[in-house]
Amino acid sequence: MVLIFEQGGCRKKTIGMRFICTALTLCYLSGLHGAALAPWVSPNVRLGVDPAALPSGDGKNQAEPHVTRSFVDPDLVLATFQEGRYSDGGAVCNGYAVSRDGGFTWHRDLNPNLTLASGGIYYRATDPVAGISLDGTLYLNSLVALDAAFNVGRLVVQRSDDHGQTWSNPITIYTGPVLSESNWIFPDKNWMVVNDLPGSPNEGRIIVTWTNFRTQVGPGLNLQDVLIMCAHSDDAGNTWSTPVFVTPAGGETQSDLQYQGSQPVFLPGGGLAIVYHNFSNTALEVRYSPDGGASFPFGPAPLHDGYILYDAANMRDGSFLPSVGVARESGDLFVAYTSKANDGDQFGEIYFVRSERVTADSPANTAPEWNFRDPIIISGGPSAHITCTPTLSVSPDGQRVTVFFYDNRNGAGTNDSGDFHAVQSLDGGTSWSEAFRISESTFPLDRATLTNRGYMLGDYYGFAPPLGPDQAGIAVWVGTPFSTADPWSSRIGGLENGVFEGWLQAQLPFSQRYADPLANRYADPDRDGIPTLLEYVTGLSPNQSDLPGPFSDGFSFHRLAAGTDPDMRIQVRAGTGQWPDSQVISDAVPFVEAHGEGYWDTLTWVTAGAFGHFEFILNEEERWFFVDQRAPARWVMVEDNSWVWSPWLGGFNTRLAPWLFHESLGWVYDLDGVFWSPLLSAYLLPSPSFHPWMYRSDGSYIYLLEGEPRLFDTVTEEWIRSY
Repeated sequence: MVLIFEQGGCRKKTIGMRFICTALTLCYLSGLHGAALAPWVSPNVRLGVDPAALPSGDGKNQAEPHVTRSFVDPDLVLATFQEGRYSDGGAVCNGYAVSRDGGFTWHRDLNPNLTLASGGIYYRATDPVAGISLDGTLYLNSLVALDAAFNVGRLVVQRSDDHGQTWSNPITIYTGPVLSESNWIFPDKNWMVVNDLPGSPNEGRIIVTWTNFRTQVGPGLNLQDVLIMCAHSDDAGNTWSTPVFVTPAGGETQSDLQYQGSQPVFLPGGGLAIVYHNFSNTALEVRYSPDGGASFPFGPAPLHDGYILYDAANMRDGSFLPSVGVARESGDLFVAYTSKANDGDQFGEIYFVRSERVTADSPANTAPEWNFRDPIIISGGPSAHITCTPTLSVSPDGQRVTVFFYDNRNGAGTNDSGDFHAVQSLDGGTSWSEAFRISESTFPLDRATLTNRGYMLGDYYGFAPPLGPDQAGIAVWVGTPFSTADPWSSRIGGLENGVFEGWLQAQLPFSQRYADPLANRYADPDRDGIPTLLEYVTGLSPNQSDLPGPFSDGFSFHRLAAGTDPDMRIQVRAGTGQWPDSQVISDAVPFVEAHGEGYWDTLTWVTAGAFGHFEFILNEEERWFFVDQRAPARWVMVEDNSWVWSPWLGGFNTRLAPWLFHESLGWVYDLDGVFWSPLLSAYLLPSPSFHPWMYRSDGSYIYLLEGEPRLFDTVTEEWIRSY
């Protein structure tokens, strides 16, 4: 309710949404957003600081991140990555980072008791993968070295039952036997997935796939092949099944088949699909297990036959590794990968292919009818620069598909520096957006560890998909904006419900969102007195308190650029007078220049010291006053009959300013943001960070019953009616 002041008394009327956000616990970002990236891309966040146990030099370099999130709690996110990448393979240890707020803040450490650096027995670690079950159990999968030369490899898993506060010791999944120089197996490129489909057969099952590099040579025996294996656990990783072949050998005594890069995903109904690269045919294939990874009785289905491998210059890029997502509702597969379009091309392209299943069921006696579409290029080709290492996420309904990838369009030299860009489809992969940048700055590669294939950021990166409506995906990559290679994250919102909704998804944790669109529009989660709608319009963060200074000559602020949001038209003008009744519009115009990637402009007002307010008119109907800091509330919506409304302070009438009539306080006298209350015979200090409490000059405070003419006096411990 809001009070309308009239001569002879007051009357009440209901005016739309009156949402005031009270005490919320938030995690703040380091530094201002600055509106540099697209609205639906959050600021980049470094995943914590390097653990103290890491050595200097390359020991501070991270590589090859992966990330996942909880289906039940989308703000619970687990990332993992190599810590201290060696130039000749593996790392000092694998590390992890846990976020409880959707990737805005992270707790980071080394995997405990894994390698010598973290109190374990293994010499090196690599190929880190993360998983989360429906009950919130966290899992970390690693490939570790049993000897200093990394001749003997072992796959292990660690579990946390308390959201990463403590971890189990490594549990062995598989150890590659080394019997002699002519009889050995080395496991590589492991991947893990946890069945988090509620009510699915084998719910909670953990799958680990990997590639066995096998050499067994002797009289009448010549097995020199590279085969994909699978093992599973149904008891939270404590015990593991005997590994089974996903891709069978060419024969019992003779085999030279080569497969690599397995990516397993669970399907509705409990089936398992594994996409991988077939080196023998230079093809992407998928194999299906009807019993959730226990057996693979059916042959392969092709996704892209005869594609052309591309290896980016000056960096190790995992050229043969696809990135795979699954639409949880339909069981359709979505795959992104790098390939040249033609043999003679200098650069590769980012390709995309997906299935179109008739039914989401997991058939028991036959492989699914995948009905794969023809592969398409989604990076804009033909490329005139390097694009590689795509990472994909897909929404449960299969409509929003986002792919991010390394891209050196802003870089120098052949491939001395680069960025990460992304593209998004809102129709299941039929049409795609133009590429937009997700890394805030172009970074040099030579700060990363140099391997024999170039600088190492990772054979793969991570992308936790949205697991429900109104959720952002969470991308994790490795970059070098600082002196070493570090893991970074960014939230990428979806545009299916407009740019503002995509911005909200990117900028706020899911737990801080509201079901009511008006609540999201006018809430103030960071309690800085600026509603989310105006933080969006002016390129500020709703997750960090922003305190603009007084108006002075040369005053600047951001404004959403024309064309960024087709649903938002913005007019800004300056004037004298603090409130609408005293408004005199100035004919001054600002100096305008594009900011960052061009989604916002910077407006600079040369004579702003003479102004009392800036007026923002949204879509020609919603008027907001941004007033000087002497006012009790700096952002107010203009209503009828001299009333204005602040999302945190509520409604008040300004006709007789500096006397104000407030909907809860009644009459108060405004002394440049401090109220004198005749009713209480006290000075009051309003503040968005404390509201609906308000300090009194005697050191006590009052509590306002928002929208009603009542307040609680902590001195008398009584409710007082203000009028």
